[in-house]
Formats: sequence, structure tokens, C-alpha cells
Amino acid sequence: MNESRSTKFEILFQIAVLKHPARFPQIMTFQMYRMLKCHTRANRLHLFRRRAGAAIAAMAMAVLFCGLAFLPSFASGKATGSAVLMSLQTDGEALSLVFDQPVAMKVVHLASPPRIVLDFPQTNFAALDEGVRLPELISTIRYGLISPGQSRIVFTLSLPAIAVAAVTNSAIDKHILTLATADEPEFAARVTQDAALQTPLTNGNSGPLNNSPAAAGQKPFTLVIDPGHGGIDGGAEGKLGTREKDVTLAFGLALRDALKNVAGVRVVMTRQTDVFVGLNERVKIARQNEAELFLSIHGDSIKLADVRGATLYILSDSASDAISNALANQENLSDSIAGLPPMQPDPEMNSILADLLRQETESFSRELATQIIVHLRENSVELINNPVRAAGFSVLTAPDVPSLLLEMGYLSNHEDELLMRDSAWRERTAAVLAKAIETYAKGHRTRSAQP
Repeated sequence: MNESRSTKFEILFQIAVLKHPARFPQIMTFQMYRMLKCHTRANRLHLFRRRAGAAIAAMAMAVLFCGLAFLPSFASGKATGSAVLMSLQTDGEALSLVFDQPVAMKVVHLASPPRIVLDFPQTNFAALDEGVRLPELISTIRYGLISPGQSRIVFTLSLPAIAVAAVTNSAIDKHILTLATADEPEFAARVTQDAALQTPLTNGNSGPLNNSPAAAGQKPFTLVIDPGHGGIDGGAEGKLGTREKDVTLAFGLALRDALKNVAGVRVVMTRQTDVFVGLNERVKIARQNEAELFLSIHGDSIKLADVRGATLYILSDSASDAISNALANQENLSDSIAGLPPMQPDPEMNSILADLLRQETESFSRELATQIIVHLRENSVELINNPVRAAGFSVLTAPDVPSLLLEMGYLSNHEDELLMRDSAWRERTAAVLAKAIETYAKGHRTRSAQP
């Protein structure tokens, strides 16, 4: 073999190792076979040294690339539990799920829309990432972490159907899920029967992550930072593959860090890892911590790709425009996406007192939104036209907590997606936002101290 051809093989070898680092032993075995088969004794040692060096270099690069791929900014976020779903296959209206070990599976039926929920201990669903063929009765599938130690698959049905599960091979833990269409009363009865089987969710929130000291005898200003989506609910996705749940968490943590040394400001996170938190639970966290401000962070996608820039939303029964209304409807589906029952109205929030409280907090929310927009504009943060808007976001419904929803930008816009992926932009924008919150907190303390 001439030198140029040998060099070409070295390059192909390195590429193979880079593309398939997990198959390094097989690739190396193949290389050894080729050397023994195709070369004389005189040059085998020389070639082995060259290819061993190439392998080491390729593996080093593979490790580097793998490390970069899992940086906190944009980790894949796939659950890496002890169980692995090896395959999900369709046979008529039946589904077979094969795991690498015995797995306890719970089946729950939900209405509005009709859904079948499968709950497991934390499981790796990487086999589903390439897509699967589904029965006609299933219109969509979602899967992922629902809370620490718990994973979930949610099948949205095109028609009401009852699922019957059976384990056919305990050695490989093969579950067969057979679907049969059902009429409305039959499906409703099954939903009622399954209500008691709902897995209680734990959100992994660790309470206050920052307790900067306030002045003597003064209560700290409590801010609840709410990174939108998480776990099974990935939110919007940009053309570069950026997931909303990743950038909202990264920005939320950057904002927390920017406020770490601000005296008298206490920060609570609704989530600090890639877990799902229900809409009601997010509101409860704000109320239970007696928050003076609840800030929910998002980066949605809309049909108008040229629309970009940050937006601040306050709660309103009537949306200020069509885009705001569409975004609120989209965000309010979060619980449904994760396989939770429909939200039930809180009787406490429907009282006359709650209505009066809500009017007052909405006034505070609008005032703060205006102040934040001034800070963002003065620091050259890209803003949408009319950046203070209103819509009926469920996550903003605490009647006694001033609440804002920040759209950092839109993942449907290329420039915004690039910015949200940029850690330097997130840190700079979070610092600007932190300064605005600090100014508001000081003013809030001054007003509170007045007789």
C-alpha cells in the first residue's frame, strides 16, 4: 500500500472513531484484522504505531467533543436512569416496549384531551429520539423526566381508547400495550377509576437558594424565579435545535447568580434542574414563600419568523393582541403536555377579596414591567415593538403576588435563538434585569416602611 493511500486510511479511521466513540473496540479490532491480512511482517509494527497514535488522538478529540456537548448551557437533558428503553414498536393497535431490565410500568388514562400516560422509574428514552411509528389511534407522543426519579411517556389519542398492559417476557421485560377504542362514557369511567393512580410529583425545589442579609429587623425582598418548562415539557424548539427548557433554566440560574450579592434580596427557584413543575405548583411556590415578585422566564416560538426581541407580559383576562393570546394558550397547555389532569380553579382565587388583590398586584406588575423595560432599553437589549403586553397566562394567576412573564426573545427567530444560546448574552442581560429588580426592591422596601 502506498503512503498516500495509507494516510487516507488514517484519516478515515480517525473520522470513524470521532463519529462512533462507543464503537472504538470494534473499529480497532477491524484495523488489527486489516493489518494482519493486508501487510507484510516488516511494516505491521510501523502501521500499528501510526494507527495507535491516530486512535489516541481521535479518542481525545471525541472526549473533548462529548464534553462540549454536555456543557450546562445546552445539555441534551435526556434522563440517564438505571433502566433503558431499548425499543418501541407498533403492531396494529398494539405497542411493544422492550427494556434492558425489569421495569414497573403504571398506566393512567386522562381526559381533555384523551391521553394515555405511562409512568416508570427514571428511564433513558434515547431510543425514541430517532422517531417511532405509532398506531393510528395515537396522534402525538412525549416522553422525559417528570420529576426526580420518575419518567413518563404521554400518548395523546385521536379517539378515546382503553389501554390494556401485559408483560410477555420478564427476561427482557417486554411490555405489550393493546389499545381498543371506547365510547365517551366508558372512557370517562376509566379516567375516574385511574384518578387515584396519579403519581404524586416532586419538583426538586430546594427552597431559597440565596439569603442575602437585609437590614436589622427588615424582611428580605423575596423573588421567585421560574424557568419555564422542564423535564418532559421541552417547550419550543429553534431551528438550531435549541430547546426552550434549556435556555430558560440557563437564564434563570444566571439571574440568580447576578442577585447573589444584592443585600436584602432572597431568591427562590421553582426549579434548578431539568424537571417538570406543574403550573399550579409554580404559583403555589410563589405564594408559600410570600414572594414580592414572581418572574417566569420563557423563549417561545411563533409563526412570524421576523418577530424578535424581549417582551414582558402581565396577567389580563383579555389579551392585548393576537400574538399574546396565542402564546398564553400555548403556555397554558404545559400541564396537558406533561400528562396532568386539567387545572381546577382555586376557590380561594375566585373570591371578591382575591379579585381586589389581583387588581392591586396587576397595577404593581405593570409598574415594574415598565421599569424593567426602561433598564433593558437603556442597556441596548433588543425589544419587541410595544414590549409590555398582557394575556391570560395561568402561571401569573397568584392574586397576591406581582407576577411577570419574560419572553427573552423568540426561538422562531434566528438572531434571537443565537443570542439565547450565548452564555455571555445571558449573563449580560441577567445583570441588567438584576439591576432593575434591585432598584424595584429598594423602592418596595421604602414604601413598606412608610406608615
